[in-house]
Amino acid sequence: MTLKRLFVHYDASARADRALDMALRLADAHDAHLIGCGVEAYPSMPGFVGAQVPAEIYETVAAEIQKKLDHSKSAFDEACRKAGREDRSEWQQVDGDPAHALALAARCTDLIVLGQSEPDQDPAHIQALPDDMVMSAGRPILVVPYIGAPKTMGERVCVAWTNTREAARAVMDSLPLLQNAKQVDVVTVNQSERGDMPGADIARWLSAHGVEATLQRFDSDIDPAAAILNHVSDNGCDLIVMGAYGHSRLRETVLGGATRTVLRQMTAPVMLAH
Repeated sequence: MTLKRLFVHYDASARADRALDMALRLADAHDAHLIGCGVEAYPSMPGFVGAQVPAEIYETVAAEIQKKLDHSKSAFDEACRKAGREDRSEWQQVDGDPAHALALAARCTDLIVLGQSEPDQDPAHIQALPDDMVMSAGRPILVVPYIGAPKTMGERVCVAWTNTREAARAVMDSLPLLQNAKQVDVVTVNQSERGDMPGADIARWLSAHGVEATLQRFDSDIDPAAAILNHVSDNGCDLIVMGAYGHSRLRETVLGGATRTVLRQMTAPVMLAH
């Protein structure tokens, strides 16, 4: 796999600006085409309420939404122009439920770049966008933290490994980034694998693809997400690669889980796959 078509959700917010900056950096590094996408989404309301809203109100709302989309397109085009990528970028506009519409638009791309919401700053459907997209798009998702991306991204990578389908997808989808890394740590927490040290198989797979990884094993009662985040902080990692939602999202919402914790407390970009 190579990164040749990148996709970024862009609405001219600070969150989207951080995602676009990262997407432009990746596009330059991988000589990729960049697609910016805005969503024409209307507030949802019960049918009996909508029937009572005058037509001119709908027209006013539609005009305001289009005004914001036009501003987003102009800001996206200007950022691409400044980066010298006018001929390697394009703007798309979709309509409907944001997660569903964006997932359809991004399905034939190599990587989706999203910005993490600042706590209590965005509506619920935007806060949930990384979770919803990774479950529905069928493509890997790169989430840029709201504190901002580090100066480098992907030089020292923490691979949060469990022997699951989701984790295998995440590692294999991130191979173009891992092959350019200076250091890759395969981190396992409270894991066991038959006849081998945990993580040894994926380390051998990585080695076959030119990536020499170091195994880091944690056996304790520590929460897996906390161990991952601690490793990232202690070792200056600038990218986390992990499988998303090995358990159902409902279970993680009620009982907690590694995916939700890392997405809420991330200090480095996180690449997810399901």
